[in-house]
Amino acid sequence: MTTYEDDRAYDVVVCSETIESIPYTISLGRQFLKPGGTLCYQKLYSKIEVPPQALLDFDVEVLPLSQLNHLFWQQGLQIISMASDNTGKWEQYVLNWSGKKDLLKLAKDRKNENQKNWLATWYDMYFQYRRPYEGQAVFGLRQILV
Repeated sequence: MTTYEDDRAYDVVVCSETIESIPYTISLGRQFLKPGGTLCYQKLYSKIEVPPQALLDFDVEVLPLSQLNHLFWQQGLQIISMASDNTGKWEQYVLNWSGKKDLLKLAKDRKNENQKNWLATWYDMYFQYRRPYEGQAVFGLRQILV
């Protein structure tokens, strides 16, 4: 279990990765959020309601936007802003950042067949499933006032 020690509260808390589950990540972020503050949550999402099983098997928790919205509501949060990627931004990330990093790993150990196989699988998944069916967004979330 991940724990954080801090007794301060903030106007904005950023959760850039999911830790264990979406509800757990939200509860962790809320520990540091001032009343009325904004929780910024970066999350992969499916661009279609029923993503291909191969994508779900690879990325585990890839929910469509409608399900993410319902999950946020169940946590008492409303989406107040959203910034999502586009294909060009995905390719900038995948091919410029990740691709260069992957080449450096291979250059250090050219005989590492596990690494080669993983990279072949990762890039196949990207071009077949992630690029057309998956997106990334940052959601601005606030407590629903009742």
